Amino acid sequence: MTLKRPEIVEVIQFGSSVYAPEHARDVDLLIITKNPRDYDGYLDAVEEVSPPFNVDIVVIGLYPFSL
Repeated sequence: MTLKRPEIVEVIQFGSSVYAPEHARDVDLLIITKNPRDYDGYLDAVEEVSPPFNVDIVVIGLYPFSL
């Protein structure tokens, strides 16, 4: 995903798929991006890969701010 979308800063896998993979029923991904897109765009990107498991996605946008 980061190769196609340079605004994505980080993709972090978290949850049971990390801590107890033998019991996990899905993969949880946290996507940190400079410019969030429509949520369906992230779901479409996962669908393109067609993983053999469910994927939950959380998106956090980083917005410029001044001090």
